[in-house]
Amino acid sequence: MAMALAELTTAEARALFQAHQTVIIPTGSTEQHGQHLPLGTDHETALAVALRAGEQAGVPVTPVIPFGLSRHHMHAAGTITFSPRTYRHVVTDVCESLFEHGVRRVLIVNGHGGNNRVLQETMEELFGRRRGQVVLALCHVLGVAGQIVPELKTMAVGHADVREASIMMWLKPHTVHMDRQVGQKPTIGGQAAPGLTRLGIGQVGHGAATLAMTQKLEDVVPAGGWGQLEGSTPEFGRRLIEAVATYLAGFLGEFQRVPLEEPK
Repeated sequence: MAMALAELTTAEARALFQAHQTVIIPTGSTEQHGQHLPLGTDHETALAVALRAGEQAGVPVTPVIPFGLSRHHMHAAGTITFSPRTYRHVVTDVCESLFEHGVRRVLIVNGHGGNNRVLQETMEELFGRRRGQVVLALCHVLGVAGQIVPELKTMAVGHADVREASIMMWLKPHTVHMDRQVGQKPTIGGQAAPGLTRLGIGQVGHGAATLAMTQKLEDVVPAGGWGQLEGSTPEFGRRLIEAVATYLAGFLGEFQRVPLEEPK
């Protein structure tokens, strides 16, 4: 049986919900990824991992939520963003719909790091509202990959980098245009002012400390992305996707054993 919820009949979905009470929700973004990668890189990555993990674990996977929090990329054509409030409502409504059908465990597979904070807040709100009835977990795909794929520990990574290029080379090679990449640097640098060093998106260094400071993304990384591209191959992309999917399938086996306390 397919694990993509949209491909199931309602009877098949009901049977899976009753058997496992667990669902995977993939989410990501539609945003610029330099001049060489497609706008859908993040949500395509999340969906690919979710479907493979769901198949291995026998857990259904909802359609992907293709938009996320991408306000900082809105200078680039094609980027579409939710507001934090809208994104929280969308994720909440998807989860509450599933809860009405008997789902009690939700794993969110996220392809866009900029979503993490609001997703964590949303999970806490849902858990508080239905305490003892549901449990939720969150996987940031590239965050997990960085912990379980040894090569990534020695690579300069960022955005539209070797990880994402490799993944899209494997998933959708016709969308990758490495010959169009210009100006991407391995790390963020430069000065926001004579005494302020850019250390990251929204971070500056002054003296011995680091502070948060709003900055225009196009000033920080004019090329749209940063991180190395050397070593990008379809084979590496396959290994990244399959490594995270296999890891999550193992996690789901334990996740489904987390006890729930039914209301008294």
